[in-house]
Amino acid sequence: MPAAIYLSDGPVAKAIARAIPSFPFKGIENFYDIQGFLSEPELFQQIIDVLVDHYRPLKLTKVLGVDARGFILGPPLALALKIPFIMIRKAGKMPNTVTSKPYSTEYGFREGVCLQRGSVSQGDRVVIIDDLVATGGTLGSCVTVVQEMGATVVECGCVVELNFFKEQRSKLFQNLRISDVPIWAMLNESILTNKATLPQSYIDDGEEHGSADAAAVASDAPDTQFPLVLKPLPVRVIDEEKVSETVLHRNATQRNATQRNATQRNATQRNATQRNATQRNATQR
Repeated sequence: MPAAIYLSDGPVAKAIARAIPSFPFKGIENFYDIQGFLSEPELFQQIIDVLVDHYRPLKLTKVLGVDARGFILGPPLALALKIPFIMIRKAGKMPNTVTSKPYSTEYGFREGVCLQRGSVSQGDRVVIIDDLVATGGTLGSCVTVVQEMGATVVECGCVVELNFFKEQRSKLFQNLRISDVPIWAMLNESILTNKATLPQSYIDDGEEHGSADAAAVASDAPDTQFPLVLKPLPVRVIDEEKVSETVLHRNATQRNATQRNATQRNATQRNATQRNATQRNATQR
């Protein structure tokens, strides 16, 4: 039986929108929170079903999820398609990785994203899953690091798309030379009209609210809902000689520790052998 046609402004989309309230958070007037539909198992299942129906025909080999909400949406999709799920993590959170360059989001600068070496390779056809796309900074970095490892990004998939950033996102993808990678979203903010009911004691306690990084990328247009203009990232200069010295020092420290452990083991074994010999002699006497 063919899957029902999903409409971004249809009844399922409107049910999802109802369960995504917006909060003033991190200095942004409308921060869309997916906890709403996660609290409704039947609705959450509908979202996964829509994703499965959309991606089953695309002959994917792997599903990739973006840290952290992509870790919620990606695994059930991968299980339904019976293909592996791969994590794309924040830089420094996973061993043996390839890491993207730093990038900007609607909140400020990010150190980059990373993907474990060997997790994807040439011949893989993957989708990158996240909950929301705004400026496209995170998804763009994810696409570049996946392509660097030889895999093909068939599509980026999200629940919510913020059309406010569409032109900016398009320019970013062109600059990154990934404009051939489409972004598919289940709905856009035009039907997200549910504002959270806030207690009088509510405060914006987002970790980056008012941060210097956020201020560094904010535009001079205070009337915009998301006042972000991407600006060039600072160039990081790596002192290769210093890095090499650090690695050599670390290796030498590890060798010394290994030698000390071996010496201690040998001494312990010798002592045990001598005690056994003494006990045997005493028994014979």
